[in-house]
Amino acid sequence: MSLPRSVAEILREHVTLEVEGIDRMYLNAYVPGLQYESGVAAFFRRHRGHPFASSVLMDPISKAFVAAIHAFAHAHEVPLLTFEKGQRKDAVMAERLKRFAAPEGVVFVGRAQEKTPVVRTEKRRNPTTGQAYPWLVRSTAMVNHFYFYAVDEDFGPFFLKFGTYFPYNAKLCLNGHEYVKRQLTQRGIPYEALDNGILSCADPRRLQALCDGLSAAKIEAFAHKWLRRLPHPFTPADQRAGYRYQLSILQAEFSLTQVLDRPVTGRVFFEEVIRENLDVGRPDQVQLIFDRRVTRQTPGRFRTRVLTDGVKAKKILCTYFGDIGGLYPQILDLPFDVIGLDFVAGYRNWDVVAAAPFTRELQAGVLDARNTRVESVDELVRAVRRLTAFVSPGRLMISPSAGLEFLPRSVARRKLAALVEGTKVANQDLKGART
Repeated sequence: MSLPRSVAEILREHVTLEVEGIDRMYLNAYVPGLQYESGVAAFFRRHRGHPFASSVLMDPISKAFVAAIHAFAHAHEVPLLTFEKGQRKDAVMAERLKRFAAPEGVVFVGRAQEKTPVVRTEKRRNPTTGQAYPWLVRSTAMVNHFYFYAVDEDFGPFFLKFGTYFPYNAKLCLNGHEYVKRQLTQRGIPYEALDNGILSCADPRRLQALCDGLSAAKIEAFAHKWLRRLPHPFTPADQRAGYRYQLSILQAEFSLTQVLDRPVTGRVFFEEVIRENLDVGRPDQVQLIFDRRVTRQTPGRFRTRVLTDGVKAKKILCTYFGDIGGLYPQILDLPFDVIGLDFVAGYRNWDVVAAAPFTRELQAGVLDARNTRVESVDELVRAVRRLTAFVSPGRLMISPSAGLEFLPRSVARRKLAALVEGTKVANQDLKGART
């Protein structure tokens, strides 16, 4: 049996399963008419009949909403937790999900303080009479958020997060792979699951059709099903007047899963990808750039010299948004110099890598690239020290868990500054970790 000789041949002749669909989807849930000041004023004055609009009128709604959440947790015997600073919420869900036997329901409710857009009242004065009057303004504030971590019989695990201050915006997070697994099970179609995907399926065409069938209408029906079941900040009269939650996409991730026929094909695939892309971004392809614009009319003689001397490139295999549990330690046999692991979304990587000797250089993603919370220097120092239990400092590079392109630039800069400072502090003891 001959080995494949190109990436194209591997993808054409050695893929046993190929399926494309939604991976993770993070949605805004909001009431459109309450996202601007005049809409909020209309809610309180025209709809609810108050003579003026003020944040004083919001407080009873917030208190009633929070009381309803506590009452819901008590009535349904659902644990109500307070997340600790830096605690991985998904890890809490994964642990509690092991003991959750019901086909559908709320696993637990978690509380955390987070920044969110709000509407406040500020005092202004009439320039003619000097009389003070309230005025609504948009702002941000740190408020309690309640996370409902739950399981749906059709969509699997998900969470719905509510802010507890007006206008009570929410976020919904679902996983398309979990949806497809549920649909395959309900239809009796045999399959083998990955942590976040499908490894094999008895009916690949039906699998792809199920992925394609996850439509906006189904997602919206799923969201409103749970908005009806969970405590709601708006009364039935509010909803009949049009104050209902709508959805928009905050972040969407799509996946193309291609399963190869045997391990050796995977090795050849990585070798060929590396070989076919060796000249992409390599220093021997970088030209010297003049510090001024040069045209045919510019006097003088100009030339470009290619830099090649002393170039020592390293091949890095980066992984994101999950762990390598099913691939370790065999993945270390692939032809790369450094492996990048996500220790945030792939929190199981801590146990995976500690389970067997680590023989490569490690680019450790310990800074959360998908969260605006800026890690403290102490958190990052602890992470670096924990990593050196299985990787020597000289073979360790510290990095974000993924790209920072979805974060505001100011937040990204503060997070990177904390990363650099945390590595410097750890280096005083460890002598060798790099950023």
